[in-house]
Amino acid sequence: MNKIRKVGSLVLVCLIAVLSSPLAFSDDLSELQRKANGGDPEAQSALGGVYDHGLGVPENDQEAVKWYRKAADQGDAYAQVNLGFMYAKGEGVPKDYIKAYFWWNIAAVTDQKARENRDIIKGMMTPEQISEAQGLSSEYFQRQN
Repeated sequence: MNKIRKVGSLVLVCLIAVLSSPLAFSDDLSELQRKANGGDPEAQSALGGVYDHGLGVPENDQEAVKWYRKAADQGDAYAQVNLGFMYAKGEGVPKDYIKAYFWWNIAAVTDQKARENRDIIKGMMTPEQISEAQGLSSEYFQRQN
């Protein structure tokens, strides 16, 4: 399980944290929250990362999951990978390898880390769990088309 890796679209957030004063970061965080609340999937994914890592706010796994899920539901691969990680580790949600596999399988279309994580967790699952996760993935892709 230690080989499973989390990714994030936190470039903007990390640059803000490194280069800005706390007051400027607070203003940028407010702007990020505004965009996330407006439905911007990149902002939602980044805000998930802010809460996931406690960047300028207290670390809050449940809030991270909420924002990752909003972005993941809109097709943001970074959020999908990170949501899979949250399920695999049981951070902010109950540990669920089926849901972890599902999110990584969805993101695997475009993301190498998702493919790697999916293949790692597959080795920890029963054939029935894998079949269920693949079925959920198929349903998801059918709804998208």
